[in-house]
Amino acid sequence: MGFKIGDNIVYAGSGVCQIDDIKDISFFKEKPQKYYVLKPLFVTRSQYVYVPYDNEAQVSRIRPVASKKEAIALIDKLPIDNCSWIEDRNERKATFTDIIVNGSREDIVGLIYLINRHAEKLSKEGKHLNAQDERALIDARNRMNNEIAVALNMEPDSVVELIHEKTGLRYLITKSNADQGGSSINEVWDRWSESRSDWALAVASLGVKRYLSAMECAAVVIGNSSSGVVETPTFGVPTVNIGNRQKGRILCNNVISVPAEREAILEAISRALSPEFVVRARSTVSPYYGKDPSGDMVAILEQWIGDPRLKEPKAFYDAKETL
Repeated sequence: MGFKIGDNIVYAGSGVCQIDDIKDISFFKEKPQKYYVLKPLFVTRSQYVYVPYDNEAQVSRIRPVASKKEAIALIDKLPIDNCSWIEDRNERKATFTDIIVNGSREDIVGLIYLINRHAEKLSKEGKHLNAQDERALIDARNRMNNEIAVALNMEPDSVVELIHEKTGLRYLITKSNADQGGSSINEVWDRWSESRSDWALAVASLGVKRYLSAMECAAVVIGNSSSGVVETPTFGVPTVNIGNRQKGRILCNNVISVPAEREAILEAISRALSPEFVVRARSTVSPYYGKDPSGDMVAILEQWIGDPRLKEPKAFYDAKETL
């Protein structure tokens, strides 16, 4: 396929680039030959990649950026579960690198999903990804986010708007409490929701009754509040639990835990909204629910009060008096 100056393309390990020029260049005083001069996009430093114009093997690694239709179709497929974890570290590194450099879009998105699932598993065990796998995850995310951003003519960080465009979700945001830094976060939410008033609303508090009523009607609950892991199982609502604030609590089948990272959150939201996960969430049985919890508590207290050991005199340690 022929490419021209100004085309946005994907080139192997360099990711998303623009063809800055096509010209004859002489390296190391050799005979000049024609090169594609590629400028990687979304990088902080100025750099160029040179691909020999007549080298079929290298030119074959240049691929056009996804069209808008292809990008939207890819997002609609999320999550993509098409690969398995490899236990051998060296084999895993080689396989992951090959997918990021040479794999299809579906392969790379599937890799992101795989590593995120493994990270979620490790998190429940109090562990985290090693540096090698973390690097692969970052590279894969950057590779796909940049291509989708170009395809949809948007900035890579414009994630929430993309989710809204694809899901039609409306956002009800309950603001931060009196924790340190909460007021600054609330100011961000106020500005964000005011500029999107047709489909977003930020409130200081809903009160218990309205909050739980809204939760029951929600398509997904997103945040780091304890209500995301305590109350949502009762309603069977898909939940994305962000960060480690709720570490140590019981996590039910309706909860997806992710690190506080943009791409991981986007991936988790897409998974939470999938028909398969909605069915899973609806079948959740809350460990916090009982037929008569108040009665159970009274019975336990009565049993404890009736324990003969409760009537035993308290034991004290008599320290020797010193003058």
